[in-house]
Formats: sequence, C-alpha cells, structure tokens
Amino acid sequence: MKVRFVGHAGILVECQGQTILCDPWLVGKVFNNSWALLSPSSPPPFANVDCIWISHEHPDHFSFPSLKSIPDADKARIKVLYQRHASPRVVDALLKMGFSHVIELPLYKWFRLTPNLEVFCGSAGSMDSFIAVRDGESKECILNTNDCVLNVDQLRYIKHCVGKVSVLFTQFSFAEWAGNHCDETHGAERKSRQFTRQIEVFKPEFTVPTASYVYFCNEENCRMNAWMNTPDTIAALKFKGINIMYPGDVWDSDIRTFDSDCAREKYRTDYANLKIDHTPDPMDIAQVSQAIEKRLKETGSKVPEVLLKRARPFTIYIHDLGKIAEVDPAQGVHRIIEDDGQRGQFARYVMCSQVAWFTFAFPWGLSTLQSSGMYLDRQFTEGNRLYRLQNTVSTEVFQFDDIKGTLRTVNFWWRKKGEMFFRFTATIRGRGEVGD
Repeated sequence: MKVRFVGHAGILVECQGQTILCDPWLVGKVFNNSWALLSPSSPPPFANVDCIWISHEHPDHFSFPSLKSIPDADKARIKVLYQRHASPRVVDALLKMGFSHVIELPLYKWFRLTPNLEVFCGSAGSMDSFIAVRDGESKECILNTNDCVLNVDQLRYIKHCVGKVSVLFTQFSFAEWAGNHCDETHGAERKSRQFTRQIEVFKPEFTVPTASYVYFCNEENCRMNAWMNTPDTIAALKFKGINIMYPGDVWDSDIRTFDSDCAREKYRTDYANLKIDHTPDPMDIAQVSQAIEKRLKETGSKVPEVLLKRARPFTIYIHDLGKIAEVDPAQGVHRIIEDDGQRGQFARYVMCSQVAWFTFAFPWGLSTLQSSGMYLDRQFTEGNRLYRLQNTVSTEVFQFDDIKGTLRTVNFWWRKKGEMFFRFTATIRGRGEVGD
C-alpha cells in the first residue's frame, strides 16, 4: 500500500492495483474567496486514478473546479464514492459534471471495491464523513477522519468496526471563525484536544495531520492566521508516530518512513509568504437588502414556525457602506438604516457589504460565513439559532416531500443511530466534545 499526499485534505491511496483519490482541491480559492491553499497541490495524472472519494460538500473537499478539470474520458471511467446521504444533490451534481459511475457507500458497513480491497464509510453530523481503506490480504488499514468531530464513544465504536489502524489522517486546526481579536473560542486548543483523543483511542502506528493546510487570505479574516495550529504546533505534542507530509510526499507500507523535517521546513516557508487580498469591492445596499429578504422568505417557508420563533433578532454593521441591517428571522422582516456613529458600535456583527450579500444570497451562505470568518461577532458566546436552522435547510437532511426522499432520510438517520446515541449519552454526561 502507498499513500501520496496531494495537499490540504487530498490523499491518494494505492492498494491492490487500485487508486483512490480523496477530496481533491487542486486550484483556486473557496468559501467566498476567503481561503487559499497554503502549498501548491501535487495531483496525480487522472489517467491513473480509479476512484475519487468525496467526504462532504464543502468546497475545500468537493471542489467543482478541480473535478470539472478532469478529462471527459476519465470522468466516464472513474468511480466516485460518496456517503449515502439523505440528500441526493451531491450525486446529482457529479452526474451532471459527466461522471458516469457514482457509488453511494452504505454508512457504517464495509463495502468491497475489489476482491481484496474494501472501504468503510461513516458519518458525523449532518454533512461530514470519514473513510477507512483496507487491504484484504495484508490487512493494512488507512483511516481518514478528515473534518469529522467525534466524541470518545464514537471513536471507540469506529475502532471496533475498523480494527487496527496503520496510518491515521485527520484535521489538526480550526476551520471556521475563531475570534475577533484573539482565539476567543479556543478553536486551536479544542482542535488539538480532538487530534490528541483520536491518537489515544485509535493508537495508530502513524498519524499524519491533514485537512488544515490552508490560510485565511482576505483582509477581513487574515487575523486568524496568527492563531491557527501549524505542523510545528502538532509536532510539539510529542506523540509517537506523528509525521508531516508535504504535497508530493509518499508513504510506502514496505518502507514505512517519512521525511517530516523536510516537510515542516517547506511549510514554514509557505507560512512566511502568505498573500492577502484586499477587502472585496462594495456591493449596492439594495442588492444586500434583496438578498436578506429572499433568504428570510425561503427560511420561513421551510422551517417550522415553532422553531423559527426561537431565532432572536440581530444587527449587522456593514462597515464599508456605513449601513446597519436589522434582521428579525422570527418575523421574517428586516430593515436597512444609516449608522449614526453610535449604532454600528453596538451591532452584533461587523462585515463588509459583499460578505453580507453573499451570506444571504445563497442557501449555504451562513455556513460559508462561519467557515470564512470574514466578520466580527460581539456576542459570540450567545450563539445564533438562525445558523443551525439554516444549516439544516441547506444540507437537506430532512427530506419528506415524497416517498423517495422520505426513504433516503429514514435510511440516513437509521444508519447513524449509533452516532446519535453516542452524541446523546455524551451530552447527558456533559462531555459532548472530544477531549472535554
């Protein structure tokens, strides 16, 4: 078995004459142009790729530009693997892109790709998933937990299902808003605890930090670059078997060595040469207002009134226009007012007009906002119920419009019953987060 590091969350697993490319984000910026790749990717020739696994629909994992760049002949040949989700929209998008073979992997069940190669896909939350790849002859097993946030009971259950792990690939730094002036949510520390707990439970021979080789590339969010974990941060944890891979590096199960020192030095150079974009050009306030009105109307039509009524009003100071948006999700109304020099200082959120527009222009806008971190939140400890409601709507995890959608939804949540049980019991015991 060989594993080539492609970049960020992308890895290429070669086993039993088959190659599986995981989460290829190869070019461009994502999350409203707020994230950039820290290091240039090292993609394999697509002619040599047999399967592509997509963990979830975030653009740093499900990269439209990267997938569209694949030659049509290869799209017709390559098998795309994706979790059997409640929503078929990722599968539909892949088919529209020209991929002829899309396999929906059953959750929490081994799936045989070839007589001597099998994969195990599991789910976390409404979107994320992980994969294990196992050689049927040598029993060598690679586990890629990616962005999944898993409590200790979930980790133990996965270990029970997967068995001995040779190499663990997992996220090592935060991937969302972490603070206004410092890491006020302790995102880096929390991610380190989650990283540590996975090592403690799985006890892999090797652990390779992945899925965090990005930087916040705009004036509106670059402050967070100072707080994120780096390969040096993770190496300092001093766990046996932590190894760093740079795009293009290969691990071979016959040799079982890494060149971590060289990889870390390359990353240090990349961190020292970050390119930051200017604040996006201003949007017309009428466009921002129209986007807010549209999103509130759609949310009101899809979220039960009893839940929507619990979403509290909030205000947004649009700093590049000197305007304030007052938003009341429960009532489905908003208004735009001028900043009088005082109101803006007390608004909950601060962001530029393009970000405000993007947040409401698309069903995934709030999720993108959270990931991009292109805002300040003066009341971040209170949470915003609208985000959770909109996330439920945008990920389409409750589809009961027809028989087919209902069956998909029931199957999705039934296969996740163990995960839901472990989350519930962890919450009851007061330790819902890994490492707490």
